[in-house]
Amino acid sequence: MQRLTQTGNNCLQTCVAMLLGVSLETLPDQHAIDDHERFTRALQAYLAKHHDKVYLEVGPEMFGALAAEHVFHVLIGETLRMTPEKDEWHAIVGVAGEPYWDVHPSRAGLTRVVKWGVLAPLVEGMRERVAGVASECLCPACGNAVASA
Repeated sequence: MQRLTQTGNNCLQTCVAMLLGVSLETLPDQHAIDDHERFTRALQAYLAKHHDKVYLEVGPEMFGALAAEHVFHVLIGETLRMTPEKDEWHAIVGVAGEPYWDVHPSRAGLTRVVKWGVLAPLVEGMRERVAGVASECLCPACGNAVASA
């Protein structure tokens, strides 16, 4: 797996690019879509359209089951860089529940894991639900511009 470094406030974009084995620039731009919910929708559209996958975040109750599988995933949580004014969570790449690579240039990692992000195959029942979303892909290859919030 190629280790990537985020280029600003785009740690989730960078982690997903690593998991997919693609360049950072092929995904929707997390910088341009600065709202987490909007970026997650854009990410789902990209994954459905170009990789037949979906991104899911799970809480601590699922950690044990996922750790038993030796697969790469995203770890999301608190970092040393958090302050009362800047309380955004950070994402790093993990494998089997353990940190693998912090995409931030500091490589400081997480101080507490809050949830995991995983890529899963897009199964038939989900494919119909995301068909409309996939048409809204905001990646560079689709040539769609990111609209302001």
